[in-house]
Amino acid sequence: MKNTENHEIDYVAKFDSIFTTKPLRLFKSIIPFVDPALRKHLIVLIKIMELQYVLSGLSDQLLSSHLNTDCQCNPSLITILNSLCHYCDETEKQTIEQMIQLFQAYEMYQTYQSVTKPGKEADDFTDILQTMLSPEQRDLFHSFMEHT
Repeated sequence: MKNTENHEIDYVAKFDSIFTTKPLRLFKSIIPFVDPALRKHLIVLIKIMELQYVLSGLSDQLLSSHLNTDCQCNPSLITILNSLCHYCDETEKQTIEQMIQLFQAYEMYQTYQSVTKPGKEADDFTDILQTMLSPEQRDLFHSFMEHT
């Protein structure tokens, strides 16, 4: 999903910002400077405080007002897969990209099926593609086909 400035929206950061208070941010900012033996305890304390904050103020209205303002109510599977890519390593990204290509191919197949007349096989795939072109694009296509 993109915002009006064409930047990717970081939904994880947006979600975290709802459930993080200023004191929690301050605690998180000092983690690198705390004695390593105490770091684990501080991290657990921060997580407990976050959970308490969430449980005390969690409501559907809060979630919908902060998370769904720029979201589609029913996003496509491709939109969801694209948002997951930001948090994947290269191998996982390649797998997701292959899935996206598969879904796009399926969508193209569905378009092909909807263009062909029921009960009649398409005579030529180029005829079907031409039905999707504007008159100018069709003329250009015919010119190209005559010269090849």
